[in-house]
Amino acid sequence: MLSPKRRALLLALTTAGVTLAGLHSVPSRAEQAVKQAEPKIHQVATSPLAVTIEVQPHSVNHDYGFDVFLCVTNTSSTVQHFDVYNCSWEEHWRSSNPRVGPADGWGCRANCVQTLELHPGDKYQRTLRIRRLHPEDKTKPISFQMGFTPYASKRTYWSNEATLPAPQFDR
Repeated sequence: MLSPKRRALLLALTTAGVTLAGLHSVPSRAEQAVKQAEPKIHQVATSPLAVTIEVQPHSVNHDYGFDVFLCVTNTSSTVQHFDVYNCSWEEHWRSSNPRVGPADGWGCRANCVQTLELHPGDKYQRTLRIRRLHPEDKTKPISFQMGFTPYASKRTYWSNEATLPAPQFDR
C-alpha cells in the first residue's frame, strides 16, 4: 500500500506522461547502510601447487618414527618452477603439529639448490621419516599436516590432514 505522498507523486508523474518503467527506485538510507555492511566477497586465487601426504602404515614404529609419503602436484594449467635443496630437501617440510617432526636427518657432502620444473599434472614426490617428539603421545592418535616451502619462498603450501594411529598392544 502506497503512502499518501507516494500516491500523489505517482499520480503527478503518470499525468505528466512518465511511465513506471522509466523510474528507478532510490534506495533508502537503511538499504544503503545494509548494502555497505555486506561482506565483500573476493575470489580466492587457487594455488598452483597441491600437497598431499599419506602415512605409510607398514612403516609405523612408534619408537623410531614412521614414513610419510609427500607429494607436490602442479594443479595449474601452466608450468611451475620452484627451488629445493637436492640433498637436504627435508628442510623444505614442516609439521603443523609441534608434537610431530622429522626423525634424524642425514649428512650431505654436496648440497646445492636445484630448480624443479613441473608441467601441469606433474608431481614432485619424496618419502620422509617422521617421529613423535613427546613420549607421552605414544598412547594416542595424533593428527598433523605437512607444509612445503620451496627454497627462498615466503609461501607455504599445506597438505591434507593425516593421522598417526595409537599403537595397538596385544592383550
